[in-house]
Amino acid sequence: MKIRLLLLISICIIGFMFAGCSKLTDQVLDHNALINNKTDDASEARSVLALSTVSISVDKSTGNKLRTNCTGSSNGLFDAYSTISFDIQSPESIVANGTIKLTVAKSVFNDSSISNLSVEAYLAEGSGLIGQKESQSIIPLEVSVTNGTQFKRLDQQPITLKEWPGPFSNPTTESVTLKLAGDFSYALKQCYKGAIILKLIAQKKPVTCEYIWNEETENAAFSTRRDHASVVFDNKLWIIGGESKIGGPLLNDVWYSSDGKNWIQATPSANWSPRRGHKCVVFDNKIWLLGGFEVGTKFDNDVWYSSDGKNWTQAVASAPWQARGFHAATVFNNALWIMGGTVNLPGLTVNDVWHSLDGRNWTQATPSANWQPRNYSQSVIFNNKMWILGGTFFRDAWYSTNGIIWNKATDTAPWQGISAITSVTFDNKIWVMGGVNQQGIPQNDVWYSTDGANWNQIANAPWQVRWGQAGSVFMDKIWITGGLGTTTTLADVWSMRKVCK
Repeated sequence: MKIRLLLLISICIIGFMFAGCSKLTDQVLDHNALINNKTDDASEARSVLALSTVSISVDKSTGNKLRTNCTGSSNGLFDAYSTISFDIQSPESIVANGTIKLTVAKSVFNDSSISNLSVEAYLAEGSGLIGQKESQSIIPLEVSVTNGTQFKRLDQQPITLKEWPGPFSNPTTESVTLKLAGDFSYALKQCYKGAIILKLIAQKKPVTCEYIWNEETENAAFSTRRDHASVVFDNKLWIIGGESKIGGPLLNDVWYSSDGKNWIQATPSANWSPRRGHKCVVFDNKIWLLGGFEVGTKFDNDVWYSSDGKNWTQAVASAPWQARGFHAATVFNNALWIMGGTVNLPGLTVNDVWHSLDGRNWTQATPSANWQPRNYSQSVIFNNKMWILGGTFFRDAWYSTNGIIWNKATDTAPWQGISAITSVTFDNKIWVMGGVNQQGIPQNDVWYSTDGANWNQIANAPWQVRWGQAGSVFMDKIWITGGLGTTTTLADVWSMRKVCK
C-alpha cells in the first residue's frame, strides 16, 4: 500500500513540474530607492526591501521520502534557500519537513537608517492539496524558527518569522524550519503544490521633515522689480524683464545665476520691447517669451525665443491670440500653452486656451474654458495634467489633459493671496505662496497640496509680504525673486529646501 501510494503521489506531483527552490519574484524592489525614500509620516517608514518565493513540490523519491533539491537564487540583497522532504508515515498521513535558510546582505546591515529588520512570510494564493478532478482540501502549513519558537500556522496573512533589532554591523544567516501536515486520505487523486512568499522588511528610524527658507541675497545685482518672469535654463536661474517700481520704467534686461546669490547680466536690453506681465517658459532647448503689457494700454501678442538669453529671435510678430498680459503659460505634451489674461484696460479678462508645437503656428484649444475669465493666475504641470490656479481673486484650481475639457479640483482653496501668487511643483506637491488678497493686502502664506483639492499650510515665509514675485524650482529648492512689497518693489532672492532628520 505504501509503495503504491508513493508511486501515485510521485507521478502526481512530478506532473506539476515545480521545484522546491527559492526564486526571486518580479516584485523585487529597488533597495537604494527605498532606503532614500524619506517621509513625513513615521508610520510609512516601514519598507519592503525585497521579496523571494519558495515554491514547494516534489521532484524526487527515495524510500519513504519525497525530496526536493534546491540550488537557490539571489538578488544580492536577500537570499532564501529551501530544502523540503515529504515523509510518508502512513497511507493517511504525509508530513513535510524542511528548512529555509535566510541570508541578508551586508549592505542592508550597514544602513544606519534602519532600526529593525524582519522577515515575514505568507502562503501564496492557491497553495495546498489540489485535487486533479476537484479541490476539496488544503494542507495547513505551519512555520517555526529554529530557536524553538512555537509553530505558527501559515496562511495568506503575513506572519513574522524572524526579527533583528538594530544597530547592525555584520551580515547574518538564519534558518527557518518548515512543517507541513494534513489529512492525505485522498492523496491517491490529489497532489500538493505551494509557494511561500518571503518579505525582507526594514523599519526605518522615524523621519521628520521641515521646509526651511534662506535669504540668498537681500539686494541682488539686478534692479528691484515686479511682474517679471523666471525660468530655469542651462543649469541656471534666469529673471527676465518686469517693472522696476510702481509706475516706473519697464525693463527688458535678462539676468542669470548659477547659485542664486551671484547674478550676471546676459543683456541690459533685449531686442523685444520692455514689458511686464509677460510669461517665459523653456521649450525646445530655448527660453520663450510670450506677450506682456507695455506702457499706456498696449498689450503684446509677439513670441520670442533665445538659446543663450542674450540674443533673441522673433518667432512671430502677431500671434492669432489676442494681445495680452498677466496671463498663464506652460509647456505640456511637447507644446507651448497660453491661457487667460488681460487683453485691454481697464481690465477685460479672457478664458481662452491656445497651444503651439513650434511657437509660430498656434491652434485654439477652446475659446472659452469652463473656468471664469481671469488674470494673474498661475499654471503648473502636476500628475500628468495641466493646472490653472487662482487669479482675479478666485480661490479655485482646475486641471486638464487636453486643454479643452477642464475639471474643477476646488473652488474654495484656503490661500490668503489669490491674485499674483507664485505656484510651482516641488516635492511631489503643488505649492502656492504670496500674492495679494481681495482687499489689496499682500501676503506671505505658504500652502501645498498633493491632489489640488485639499491644501495644507506651513508656517508663513520669513520674506516680506509681496505680490507679483516670480518663482521657480532650481537646485531642488523653491526660489522666489523680487515682487512688490507693502510699498516698494524688491530685489531680494529667497530659497526653500526640504530637510529631513
